[in-house]
Amino acid sequence: MATSIYFERQWKGIKFLRITTKYDTKSDCIKNKYFEIIDYIEAGLNRQSWIDTFKAYQLNDENFKIHVLGKLTERDFERFITFLSDTNFLLN
Repeated sequence: MATSIYFERQWKGIKFLRITTKYDTKSDCIKNKYFEIIDYIEAGLNRQSWIDTFKAYQLNDENFKIHVLGKLTERDFERFITFLSDTNFLLN
C-alpha cells in the first residue's frame, strides 16, 4: 500500500489520505488540494511530500495491519487542521 495518513477508525475499517511526492506535474486545481508536509524528515519520510486531500480512501476489511512510519510534527499537524478547515474538507 502507498504511504498514507490514517485519520479515522471505523467499526471494520479505516479512512485515509494518500501521501505523494508528485506535486510539480499536477494542475493548479489539484495542487490546491495538496497539503505540504514541511517537516517531512521528522515525519519519517525520505522526500518532500504532500497530503492529497482530493479524495479520502476507505479500507473496509478488518484484516489489515497499520505500519506506522512516523507522524506529523505538531507544527505540521496544526497547519494541516487549519488547511482542512480553510478548504471545507469533508470526508467522502
